[in-house]
Amino acid sequence: MKFLLSVISGCLILLLLSGCAVTVKPHYEIGDSSLYFVEAKFVEHSGDRECVGLFFDYTNNSEDSSVPCSKFVMAVHQNEKLLDTLWVADEVNGAICASSDAPIGTTRVAYLFFLNDTSPLSVEVSDGQKFTIEYEQIGEIVK
Repeated sequence: MKFLLSVISGCLILLLLSGCAVTVKPHYEIGDSSLYFVEAKFVEHSGDRECVGLFFDYTNNSEDSSVPCSKFVMAVHQNEKLLDTLWVADEVNGAICASSDAPIGTTRVAYLFFLNDTSPLSVEVSDGQKFTIEYEQIGEIVK
């Protein structure tokens, strides 16, 4: 009886703790700039390949505008294959493309990539830190 109560108590504790888990979003800092991951969404474009947008809050604390992708180089892989980058001149879902000039302060930026398949995305930023995005975690389609 004690063993059964111990097992039930242990399961209950695990269940309660799993609901309290805090997810820390990836963030990066280089000099006077920082990059905080916000979300991943499918992006509508004119081609026939599926595209994902990785949206970040980019903070530029320098005295001039700066280009986010020149400070934070991003490589995204699926099944160890590097994904092709899509560069656009327009805003995507209210975010500027990472290759555009970002003003002083915090701006939402988008890094866009063509997907190869439905496998997880391995995202690597300049300093070699990586995080994974499951295909099922990618949000709705945006323009």
